[in-house]
Amino acid sequence: MKKLIVLIVLTILFVVACSSPPEIVVETVIVEVTAKPTATTVSTATTEPTATVEPTATLTPSPTPDVRVIDIDPRKMVMPREILPAEGKYYLVHETPHRNSEILSTWGTDKGREYLEATGRVDGWVVVYVRGTATVRMPEYVHANAVLYRTAEGADRKDVLDRDADNPCSDQGEDYVLVKDNLDLGTSSHLCLWKEMQSNGKYYVVYHVKFIYRNVGIQMWAEDYEDRFDMEWVIDLAERQFDHLLTLPLSSSVIFQP
Repeated sequence: MKKLIVLIVLTILFVVACSSPPEIVVETVIVEVTAKPTATTVSTATTEPTATVEPTATLTPSPTPDVRVIDIDPRKMVMPREILPAEGKYYLVHETPHRNSEILSTWGTDKGREYLEATGRVDGWVVVYVRGTATVRMPEYVHANAVLYRTAEGADRKDVLDRDADNPCSDQGEDYVLVKDNLDLGTSSHLCLWKEMQSNGKYYVVYHVKFIYRNVGIQMWAEDYEDRFDMEWVIDLAERQFDHLLTLPLSSSVIFQP
Protein backbone atom coordinates (compact mmCIF):
# COMPACT_ATOMS: atom_id res chain seq x y z
CA MET A 1 0.00 0.00 0.00
CA LYS A 2 2.77 2.27 0.95
CA LYS A 3 4.58 1.40 -2.21
CA LEU A 4 1.50 2.25 -4.21
CA ILE A 5 1.19 5.62 -2.60
CA VAL A 6 4.88 6.34 -3.15
CA LEU A 7 4.61 5.27 -6.77
CA ILE A 8 1.63 7.53 -7.36
CA VAL A 9 3.46 10.47 -5.80
CA LEU A 10 6.57 9.87 -7.89
CA THR A 11 4.47 9.57 -10.98
CA ILE A 12 2.80 12.88 -10.27
CA LEU A 13 6.15 14.60 -9.66
CA PHE A 14 7.52 13.13 -12.86
CA VAL A 15 4.60 14.34 -14.85
CA VAL A 16 4.85 17.76 -13.30
CA ALA A 17 8.58 17.95 -14.01
CA CYS A 18 8.15 16.93 -17.60
CA SER A 19 5.26 19.27 -18.26
CA SER A 20 5.85 22.72 -19.87
CA PRO A 21 5.93 25.44 -17.36
CA PRO A 22 2.66 27.19 -17.03
CA GLU A 23 2.16 30.23 -19.34
CA ILE A 24 2.55 33.28 -17.35
CA VAL A 25 0.41 36.00 -18.80
CA VAL A 26 2.01 39.28 -18.13
CA GLU A 27 -0.33 42.12 -18.74
CA THR A 28 1.64 44.95 -20.17
CA VAL A 29 0.16 48.12 -19.03
CA ILE A 30 0.84 50.81 -21.57
CA VAL A 31 0.71 54.06 -19.89
CA GLU A 32 -0.21 56.68 -22.42
CA VAL A 33 1.16 59.95 -21.32
CA THR A 34 -0.77 62.68 -22.94
CA ALA A 35 1.85 65.26 -23.73
CA LYS A 36 0.70 68.64 -22.71
CA PRO A 37 1.51 71.29 -25.26
CA THR A 38 4.38 73.45 -24.34
CA ALA A 39 2.89 76.57 -22.94
CA THR A 40 3.66 79.68 -25.01
CA THR A 41 4.54 82.46 -22.74
CA VAL A 42 2.44 85.44 -23.65
CA SER A 43 3.73 88.64 -22.28
CA THR A 44 1.04 90.72 -20.78
CA ALA A 45 3.25 93.80 -20.80
CA THR A 46 2.16 96.51 -23.28
CA THR A 47 4.67 96.61 -26.10
CA GLU A 48 6.00 100.09 -26.59
CA PRO A 49 5.65 101.19 -30.23
CA THR A 50 8.94 101.36 -32.03
CA ALA A 51 9.81 104.97 -32.50
CA THR A 52 9.83 106.01 -36.14
CA VAL A 53 13.13 107.62 -36.82
CA GLU A 54 12.52 110.71 -38.84
CA PRO A 55 15.05 111.11 -41.62
CA THR A 56 17.50 113.85 -40.96
CA ALA A 57 16.63 116.77 -43.16
CA THR A 58 19.23 117.36 -45.79
CA LEU A 59 19.80 121.04 -46.06
CA THR A 60 20.18 122.08 -49.65
CA PRO A 61 22.49 125.04 -49.66
CA SER A 62 21.06 128.07 -51.38
CA PRO A 63 22.91 128.97 -54.53
CA THR A 64 25.38 131.72 -53.99
CA PRO A 65 23.93 134.87 -55.54
CA ASP A 66 25.86 136.21 -58.47
CA VAL A 67 26.86 139.70 -57.35
CA ARG A 68 29.45 140.33 -60.03
CA VAL A 69 29.40 143.74 -61.66
CA ILE A 70 30.30 145.41 -64.92
CA ASP A 71 33.48 147.43 -64.58
CA ILE A 72 34.10 149.43 -67.75
CA ASP A 73 33.72 152.98 -68.98
CA PRO A 74 29.98 153.76 -69.41
CA ARG A 75 30.85 155.10 -72.85
CA LYS A 76 31.37 151.50 -73.97
CA MET A 77 28.03 150.41 -72.57
CA VAL A 78 25.56 152.83 -74.02
CA MET A 79 23.90 152.26 -77.39
CA PRO A 80 26.75 151.52 -79.78
CA ARG A 81 25.82 152.52 -83.31
CA GLU A 82 25.73 148.92 -84.51
CA ILE A 83 22.65 148.06 -82.43
CA LEU A 84 20.60 150.68 -84.30
CA PRO A 85 18.78 149.40 -87.41
CA ALA A 86 21.03 149.90 -90.42
CA GLU A 87 18.06 150.98 -92.56
CA GLY A 88 17.72 154.10 -90.44
CA LYS A 89 21.26 155.25 -91.29
CA TYR A 90 21.55 156.76 -87.82
CA TYR A 91 24.59 158.88 -87.12
CA LEU A 92 26.00 160.18 -83.86
CA VAL A 93 25.48 163.92 -83.42
CA HIS A 94 26.44 164.31 -79.78
CA GLU A 95 28.03 162.45 -76.89
CA THR A 96 29.17 163.61 -73.52
CA PRO A 97 30.12 162.29 -70.09
CA HIS A 98 27.58 162.74 -67.33
CA ARG A 99 29.71 163.27 -64.25
CA ASN A 100 28.70 163.23 -60.61
CA SER A 101 29.54 166.93 -60.45
CA GLU A 102 26.67 167.58 -62.86
CA ILE A 103 24.31 165.77 -60.49
CA LEU A 104 25.32 168.09 -57.70
CA SER A 105 24.90 171.21 -59.83
CA THR A 106 21.56 170.11 -61.28
CA TRP A 107 19.90 168.54 -58.22
CA GLY A 108 21.43 170.80 -55.63
CA THR A 109 24.20 169.93 -53.25
CA ASP A 110 22.13 168.30 -50.50
CA LYS A 111 19.83 166.19 -52.67
CA GLY A 112 22.59 165.41 -55.13
CA ARG A 113 24.94 164.20 -52.42
CA GLU A 114 22.16 162.11 -50.88
CA TYR A 115 21.61 160.42 -54.23
CA LEU A 116 25.30 159.82 -54.86
CA GLU A 117 25.91 158.36 -51.42
CA ALA A 118 22.77 156.20 -51.45
CA THR A 119 23.43 154.69 -54.89
CA GLY A 120 27.20 154.65 -55.19
CA ARG A 121 27.03 156.28 -58.62
CA VAL A 122 30.40 156.30 -60.38
CA ASP A 123 29.89 157.92 -63.77
CA GLY A 124 27.62 158.20 -66.79
CA TRP A 125 27.64 158.77 -70.53
CA VAL A 126 25.12 160.26 -72.98
CA VAL A 127 24.77 159.67 -76.74
CA VAL A 128 22.39 161.28 -79.29
CA TYR A 129 21.62 159.85 -82.75
CA VAL A 130 19.66 161.30 -85.67
CA ARG A 131 17.98 159.29 -88.41
CA GLY A 132 19.79 159.71 -91.73
CA THR A 133 16.93 158.97 -94.09
CA ALA A 134 13.22 159.76 -94.38
CA THR A 135 12.36 156.61 -96.34
CA VAL A 136 11.94 154.39 -93.28
CA ARG A 137 9.36 154.32 -90.50
CA MET A 138 11.63 155.06 -87.57
CA PRO A 139 11.97 157.89 -85.03
CA GLU A 140 14.05 160.89 -86.01
CA TYR A 141 15.86 161.17 -82.70
CA VAL A 142 17.22 158.41 -80.49
CA HIS A 143 19.34 159.14 -77.44
CA ALA A 144 20.47 157.20 -74.39
CA ASN A 145 22.26 157.46 -71.08
CA ALA A 146 24.21 154.77 -69.23
CA VAL A 147 25.13 155.11 -65.55
CA LEU A 148 27.68 152.96 -63.76
CA TYR A 149 27.11 152.19 -60.05
CA ARG A 150 29.38 150.37 -57.64
CA THR A 151 26.81 147.69 -56.81
CA ALA A 152 23.56 146.28 -58.15
CA GLU A 153 21.83 147.32 -54.91
CA GLY A 154 22.85 150.90 -55.49
CA ALA A 155 21.57 150.85 -59.06
CA ASP A 156 18.21 149.52 -57.85
CA ARG A 157 17.55 152.24 -55.28
CA LYS A 158 14.06 153.06 -56.58
CA ASP A 159 13.30 155.22 -53.58
CA VAL A 160 16.01 157.59 -54.77
CA LEU A 161 15.74 157.16 -58.54
CA ASP A 162 11.96 157.54 -58.78
CA ARG A 163 10.20 160.61 -57.48
CA ASP A 164 6.89 158.80 -57.17
CA ALA A 165 6.67 155.08 -56.39
CA ASP A 166 3.19 154.96 -57.91
CA ASN A 167 4.43 156.48 -61.16
CA PRO A 168 8.00 155.46 -61.99
CA CYS A 169 7.84 157.77 -65.01
CA SER A 170 7.45 160.92 -62.96
CA ASP A 171 11.20 161.45 -62.77
CA GLN A 172 10.92 162.64 -66.39
CA GLY A 173 8.07 164.99 -65.67
CA GLU A 174 4.47 164.93 -64.59
CA ASP A 175 3.21 164.52 -68.16
CA TYR A 176 4.91 161.15 -68.62
CA VAL A 177 2.65 158.13 -68.12
CA LEU A 178 3.49 154.49 -67.57
CA VAL A 179 2.81 152.31 -70.64
CA LYS A 180 4.46 149.01 -69.64
CA ASP A 181 5.67 148.12 -66.18
CA ASN A 182 7.85 145.16 -67.06
CA LEU A 183 9.85 144.61 -70.23
CA ASP A 184 11.79 141.59 -68.90
CA LEU A 185 15.01 143.54 -69.06
CA GLY A 186 17.24 143.15 -66.02
CA THR A 187 15.86 143.54 -62.51
CA SER A 188 13.62 146.51 -63.18
CA SER A 189 12.26 148.06 -66.37
CA HIS A 190 9.62 150.60 -67.41
CA LEU A 191 8.29 152.07 -70.61
CA CYS A 192 6.90 155.59 -70.37
CA LEU A 193 5.19 157.91 -72.85
CA TRP A 194 4.83 161.64 -73.32
CA LYS A 195 2.69 163.01 -76.13
CA GLU A 196 1.45 166.45 -77.15
CA MET A 197 -0.73 167.68 -80.00
CA GLN A 198 1.10 169.93 -82.45
CA SER A 199 -0.19 172.76 -84.63
CA ASN A 200 -0.25 170.45 -87.65
CA GLY A 201 -2.86 168.27 -85.94
CA LYS A 202 -0.43 165.43 -85.19
CA TYR A 203 0.85 164.14 -81.86
CA TYR A 204 4.53 164.44 -81.16
CA VAL A 205 5.54 161.53 -78.91
CA VAL A 206 8.52 160.63 -76.78
CA TYR A 207 8.93 157.05 -75.55
CA HIS A 208 11.22 156.67 -72.57
CA VAL A 209 12.66 153.30 -71.50
CA LYS A 210 14.68 152.70 -68.38
CA PHE A 211 16.00 149.46 -66.97
CA ILE A 212 18.64 148.17 -64.58
CA TYR A 213 21.03 145.32 -65.28
CA ARG A 214 23.38 144.40 -62.44
CA ASN A 215 25.12 147.68 -61.54
CA VAL A 216 24.21 149.57 -64.71
CA GLY A 217 21.25 151.87 -65.24
CA ILE A 218 20.09 152.53 -68.80
CA GLN A 219 17.72 155.23 -70.03
CA MET A 220 16.64 155.55 -73.66
CA TRP A 221 14.44 158.03 -75.54
CA ALA A 222 12.93 157.80 -79.01
CA GLU A 223 10.95 160.73 -80.41
CA ASP A 224 9.11 161.83 -83.52
CA TYR A 225 5.57 162.25 -84.74
CA GLU A 226 3.27 159.46 -83.68
CA ASP A 227 2.77 158.13 -87.20
CA ARG A 228 6.53 157.75 -87.78
CA PHE A 229 7.18 154.85 -85.38
CA ASP A 230 5.51 152.74 -82.70
CA MET A 231 6.07 151.29 -79.26
CA GLU A 232 7.24 147.91 -80.58
CA TRP A 233 10.16 149.57 -82.35
CA VAL A 234 11.28 151.16 -79.10
CA ILE A 235 11.00 147.90 -77.16
CA ASP A 236 13.04 146.10 -79.81
CA LEU A 237 15.81 148.69 -79.53
CA ALA A 238 15.77 148.39 -75.73
CA GLU A 239 16.18 144.62 -76.06
CA ARG A 240 19.18 145.19 -78.34
CA GLN A 241 20.72 147.49 -75.75
CA PHE A 242 20.13 144.86 -73.07
CA ASP A 243 21.72 142.16 -75.22
CA HIS A 244 24.76 144.39 -75.65
CA LEU A 245 25.17 144.60 -71.86
CA LEU A 246 25.07 140.82 -71.69
CA THR A 247 28.22 140.65 -73.82
CA LEU A 248 30.26 142.77 -71.40
CA PRO A 249 32.75 141.11 -69.02
CA LEU A 250 31.96 140.82 -65.33
CA SER A 251 34.14 141.66 -62.36
CA SER A 252 34.05 141.20 -58.59
CA SER A 253 34.12 144.96 -57.98
CA VAL A 254 34.17 148.32 -59.71
CA ILE A 255 37.56 150.00 -59.89
CA PHE A 256 36.81 152.27 -62.86
CA GLN A 257 37.16 155.97 -62.16
CA PRO A 258 36.33 158.74 -64.64
